[in-house]
Amino acid sequence: MPVLLFDGDCGFCTRAAEAGERFVRPRVRIAAWQLDGTYGVAEERLLREVVLVTPRGEVYGGAVAVAKTLACGGGWAWRVAGAVMQLPGVRLLADAVYRWIAAHRYRLPGGTPACRLD
Repeated sequence: MPVLLFDGDCGFCTRAAEAGERFVRPRVRIAAWQLDGTYGVAEERLLREVVLVTPRGEVYGGAVAVAKTLACGGGWAWRVAGAVMQLPGVRLLADAVYRWIAAHRYRLPGGTPACRLD
């Protein structure tokens, strides 16, 4: 089963992961890398973005990781959203939105100074 690793020290990331588990119900294990391990991914990367690691060892980060997780969702709407996010033009927009959210996560609901990326 794929695993989506997030920054468990970030309140915003933790809330987003909990919401993903509750509403999307993906066939992906969602875990804080600080508790579950890095799966060979550099900690520096895990501090910057969510990372999806597949059973084959493929690693996807950021918006692509989110899209692939949505594509494994429990409902058809989530699966469609995940597929659409991976389309070439939409992917550029999703990447930009993801980067903005990651850069400002300390200002978003649940965010704390620990969420700030330097």
